[in-house]
Amino acid sequence: MTKNFHNYLHENLSIIYKKARKYVSVKSGLETLPEECPYTLEQLLDEDLFPKK
Repeated sequence: MTKNFHNYLHENLSIIYKKARKYVSVKSGLETLPEECPYTLEQLLDEDLFPKK
């Protein structure tokens, strides 16, 4: 990942999350999604954040 793209994600994570949250809420009907992203950018980019199947 380029430094510029990483900086873009870091600066815009809350906007990206809010748009994604709205999309998922509309598509799934779920209204209980967290208002704010519960993960840091570093956590989201960590391939080992969630256990592998």
